[in-house]
Amino acid sequence: MKLEEVGKITTKMFIKQLTTKISEGASLDASAYDFGDGGEIVVWSDIHNSNSKTTVKGTLKAEGGKIKGNGGRIETSGRALDIDEITISTKSNVGEDGQWLIDPYDITISNRWK
Repeated sequence: MKLEEVGKITTKMFIKQLTTKISEGASLDASAYDFGDGGEIVVWSDIHNSNSKTTVKGTLKAEGGKIKGNGGRIETSGRALDIDEITISTKSNVGEDGQWLIDPYDITISNRWK
């Protein structure tokens, strides 16, 4: 990651990955403990490259604190996105639940049991 100072504004520049994989059994946890909001987890690959793929089969958590706090944010994105076996949680016991952004290049929603 490279940081560039532009006046008083700091911008983050990220290297775009061709493939990103979170394997089955892996766990990423950006949750608060007792107090505080859940953090942010971003798992993505280069959406503009037709060969890129993001695969997530593990567990991603960004929960709010057990006593006080809102849920966090999870993003999964990529040109091709495989999230069939993902487990996620952005819940909050006391505050607002968080968000999960699913951001593929293209998506088809259908009823395959029709």
